[in-house]
Amino acid sequence: MSILSKALLLVGILQLIHAGYSLHEFNRILKLSPAAALHLSLPADVKLEVFSGMIISIISILFSFNKIEYIALKDTENKIATLNQRLLPIKANLSNGVLNSSKFTEDYNTPHFFSFNLGEKKKK
Repeated sequence: MSILSKALLLVGILQLIHAGYSLHEFNRILKLSPAAALHLSLPADVKLEVFSGMIISIISILFSFNKIEYIALKDTENKIATLNQRLLPIKANLSNGVLNSSKFTEDYNTPHFFSFNLGEKKKK
């Protein structure tokens, strides 16, 4: 975590704690005077303090993540794929779009998924 994210997190947590204390004091005052409780609602500054504390805490957590790095993929020749290189379908033994075609199997090749239907004969 960087110093900025730690500072923002501290400010956000302190705001949330202070908003909780303000809410506790507000409820204590309402209990002491039940006649005033009918017309009073939660003060806007407490609501604003809760929302700002939450937003500041979320922003600080987002700042705490490290730099996003490229994760290399291995291609079929065990070389590392370079950045912005197009990922091609898996190379397989294809004949007319059917992988390892025979009269007893139906194997279909899609870019990153093989569907094997073994032992099923085609019904005519």
